[in-house]
Formats: sequence, structure tokens, C-alpha cells
Amino acid sequence: MVYQKIWQELSVKDQDVLAAIAQSGRARIKDIRDALGFSSSLMSVYRERLKQKGIVDTSDYGYLSLTLPHLENFIQLYHELP
Repeated sequence: MVYQKIWQELSVKDQDVLAAIAQSGRARIKDIRDALGFSSSLMSVYRERLKQKGIVDTSDYGYLSLTLPHLENFIQLYHELP
């Protein structure tokens, strides 16, 4: 129920970014940008928003990973990439 609430409060693009990360558990920012057709500056906006919400870890330069346990399982069940 908690993940459902978090998920509903995210924009569709936020959800797309998280879905791309969930596919591998740890994703290169460049790969996410390419998959979603984002510019570098647009990706920075989503990266920062998800970081501020505590959903992604940005400590490994050039990579994003999920911070919440088992969130990738929830995402894989409820979201399809565009």
C-alpha cells in the first residue's frame, strides 16, 4: 500500500525513469536518457526530483539505483516502459 501511494504521486515521466532503473537495479544515466529520449538537462531534472524524494541514490557518479527495498518488484508488476 505504501508503494502504491508513492507511485500515484509521481508523474508519468518519473515513473518511466524508475521503471528503467528497476530493469537492472542500477542503471547508467546515459542509458536511461537514451531509452526515454531525454536530453541531458531534462534527465537532470528528473534525477534531482527523485533524489530529493529519497527514491533514488545518486552517490555512484553516472548511475542511479533505487533506495527503497523491493521497489523494483513493485515497479515491474505495475509499470510498462513506453
